[in-house]
Amino acid sequence: MTSSLRVSRSELLAIVAGWTLIAALFAGHNYLSAAANGRPVALGQAVWWSVAEWYTWALLTPLVALLVRWVRPATGSRMRGLLLLAACGLVIAALQVGLEYAADRLAVLLSRDPNVSVRVWLSGGVRDAALDLAYLVPRKIGFSFATFWAIVVVVFAADYYRLYRDREVRAARLESALARAQLRALQAQLQPHFLFNTLNTIASLIPEDPTAAEEMVESLSDLLRTALRDGGRDEITLAQEIELLDQYLRIQERRFQDRLRVERAFLPGLDRALVPPLLLQPLVENAIKHGVGSRPEGGTVTVRSERRDGTLLLTVEDDGPGFSPQAQFVVPAGLGLSNTRARLEQLYGNDAALETGNRSDGGAYVGVRLPYRVSAPGVIAGSLA
Repeated sequence: MTSSLRVSRSELLAIVAGWTLIAALFAGHNYLSAAANGRPVALGQAVWWSVAEWYTWALLTPLVALLVRWVRPATGSRMRGLLLLAACGLVIAALQVGLEYAADRLAVLLSRDPNVSVRVWLSGGVRDAALDLAYLVPRKIGFSFATFWAIVVVVFAADYYRLYRDREVRAARLESALARAQLRALQAQLQPHFLFNTLNTIASLIPEDPTAAEEMVESLSDLLRTALRDGGRDEITLAQEIELLDQYLRIQERRFQDRLRVERAFLPGLDRALVPPLLLQPLVENAIKHGVGSRPEGGTVTVRSERRDGTLLLTVEDDGPGFSPQAQFVVPAGLGLSNTRARLEQLYGNDAALETGNRSDGGAYVGVRLPYRVSAPGVIAGSLA
């Protein structure tokens, strides 16, 4: 364990507050004990005895903290460190006794009242007695040495706690960075998949309809420009996601022409709901590939959005053959769906889900459940210019 060889401002404040509390508690104890023993003293006198005792430690505690933080890395050995601390502890204990003696002599000098001396307290109420180091040292040095070790223990405990807390913070940051790196990798994996599929679509049109292929290239250019700008973000508004989807659908509608019919059932008022970018595109692509593309007559793809309590539901349906019986209750292994599921887990954990199944009237559906959150009011939903 390594600690910076300094005492922070917050630690200094904690030191003053801690010794103030101890001084107040002992002042009350001294005052009540003197009254109970039939030798009452003034409250101010009891307070002074505690101040002379404990506030000298408030001055010395930062020195002890620095000493503890220096000894361990400097010695490299636990036993040598303890012996060095013990030697320094004797010196600091003697220094504390000397400071307490000096404070006591100053108080007696300024007040011209020998009864304010801590000897009245240490001697059990003997008044008008002089205080000298020969009297004070044997009565205080052992207690001061024990107090030194108590401070050492507290400093060690505080440093270990701070080290534990810092490690927890670093671990949380690393975990967050790893999750973001994994999310970026998933997004990077998804975009080439989408791009290659679209380029294959355009390539298949070039011999048959060059004009349509050229228009699709222009549409793809617009879509890529938008996807590259928004793909670096974890979330965009639903309105922006729908516009991304519309750009993609314009390409597919050009490819399939009358064979592809798209129905949009978006519940009003959800434009500012936050969703991952390019969430709907792979789901719609999957529906077109397996639902529309598998039949000569084509089919219909329906995209829905709705809100239920604190949840945003997005559903993509088709009227194709549906999932096989073995795949109705699991997410198929295709890149689009498996990638979508992984992205949801990275972003939302157990708060999001992806479900697949067959519709009762034929065809398949894929549903995404997200926590319903909205963008800040200043964000213009759907503005992609």
